[in-house]
Amino acid sequence: MATNSKNIMVGRIHALWCGHCKALVPEWSKMKKELSKQRGGYKFVSVEQSKEEPHLERLNKYLKIDDNAKKVQIQGGYPTIFKASNGVVEYYNGPRMAENLVQWAKEPMKGGSYNATKRRNKSHDKSRNRSHKLSKSRTAAKSRRRHH
Repeated sequence: MATNSKNIMVGRIHALWCGHCKALVPEWSKMKKELSKQRGGYKFVSVEQSKEEPHLERLNKYLKIDDNAKKVQIQGGYPTIFKASNGVVEYYNGPRMAENLVQWAKEPMKGGSYNATKRRNKSHDKSRNRSHKLSKSRTAAKSRRRHH
């Protein structure tokens, strides 16, 4: 289900004690500033969830998400970054840099989880394969020396 940006809420679930969450703060601010310049009226929410408080339940009511399987919830830890629109939620698992977050927020929603690391370019994969082959040949050479 693709959606437009006119009604997309971009949010994060964080904890005050979390180092990753603290590191995200300046990038989150840059992302919000950049998206605020865009047409479409993005909305932003930050949910501090380090206590047993019903913040997420209130957020899901606001988003009109009743189905437990589709509700906004913590995904493996803090921070959990998501966007929601028309009852669809999509989670972000890529680099926590403003430019990556902006790119993700602008993309049409499909629901589920978005992993920016799957979008590697081919030159990165080739250099990684080369270094892996080099590593294997070094290991084989060491093994041959031990056996002689």
